[in-house]
Amino acid sequence: MNINKYKDLSNPLVYIFITFILSSISYEAYSKNKLMGVFYVCSFFAFILYFKGIKITILIFLFFVVALNNNIWFYSYIPKDIEAIRITNISNYYYAKGEINGRIVNLYNINQEINVGDKLIARGEFSKDINIVKGIVGDYKIEEYYIEKDDIISKFYKRREELFNKISEKLGRRKAALITSVSFGYKSELDEDHKSLMKNLGISHAISISGLHLALVYSILKRIFGVKLSLVIAFAYVLFTGAPASAVRAYIMILILNLGMVVKRNYSPLAALSLAGIIIILIKPYDIYNLGFILSFLATLGIILFSKKLNKKLYRLPNLFRSTIAISISAQILTFPIILLYFNEISLNFIIGNIIVVPFINILVVFGNCLVFFEYIPILFNFSLYICHYIIKYIDVIMYKLDSFSFGLVYLHYTIAYFYVGILVTYYFYRKCYY
Repeated sequence: MNINKYKDLSNPLVYIFITFILSSISYEAYSKNKLMGVFYVCSFFAFILYFKGIKITILIFLFFVVALNNNIWFYSYIPKDIEAIRITNISNYYYAKGEINGRIVNLYNINQEINVGDKLIARGEFSKDINIVKGIVGDYKIEEYYIEKDDIISKFYKRREELFNKISEKLGRRKAALITSVSFGYKSELDEDHKSLMKNLGISHAISISGLHLALVYSILKRIFGVKLSLVIAFAYVLFTGAPASAVRAYIMILILNLGMVVKRNYSPLAALSLAGIIIILIKPYDIYNLGFILSFLATLGIILFSKKLNKKLYRLPNLFRSTIAISISAQILTFPIILLYFNEISLNFIIGNIIVVPFINILVVFGNCLVFFEYIPILFNFSLYICHYIIKYIDVIMYKLDSFSFGLVYLHYTIAYFYVGILVTYYFYRKCYY
């Protein structure tokens, strides 16, 4: 066995990222079953010791201790008597969820004056009730509070809602929901019909703010404003969309790419992806259980590892189709088992959906974001709305036509996901001559 062949994951950031993931998983496992938590950790370090030696193992162990302490610090937080709370979700007039220094708390005794995005200064009674998977540290029963003056985050939340209402007055709620969903992540009003069609065509990612959305927006901003100002505007865009893990991941990778150009260093997508993951986990350790985080990172990893090779194998196809098909299949290779575990179903239509429908959605993303800047310029705002209106008409016609003759969703047992992962791991070690 030639260890030197094992170079594709040689970047230390990859191992550090895996270590941070392990720290969160083992912390959660240890809280339920101490033996299981210890087993995960020992198995990982035995693997590292065998393949990488004692020096690398010690280095990785030090990062594991840092990551584990970050988890302990995160979940051991006790709110003060008076706390600043950001409202993140409202279920009814009595119950909501909020964030205190990045930790999620269940809130009780609220009223209808509160909106998502508001920042409260509250006094109440806290009782610890940790849910590691959801990032919840406990329950907070509010005794009294006042709503602070709007800051940039609360203004962004209100701006999204105001923009939705303004578009809805012109085009109706259904079209307004699709525009605001694909453009800047306002999904609360999205029509179930659109969700179902996109799910069947394997393009559900198009209605969530993903790395592709941010890359598209940034590429246009860069041509207009240049790199520096575009990075600032793109950061504001990430905040405006609610800063989902996929958008934060993409922004960090774009930032690293541009910093690499400044310092004249080669850009490593795998290292950038790993660093993005480390930063996100440091801030929110529970994000590793978030489906958006998992799918975003696995899809990006699949594209990094497989898209170029697939692109070469599909050389007979036209360049535009070849690139889209290669990226679509590459993204599915690693996300397939996760989708199967969560939903027990897969779509066989993802290639045709990405080739035919997604380009129109990308156009909708561009003009949908133009509405943010043109809101107070009636001529340009109405022109952008007019374009959006006709794009949605085309999208609807295409999706209904494709849906009429496409394959239905395929329902599979979750054990197939484990079998599939086993095949991938076996194939990987076979290619690396670990036999």
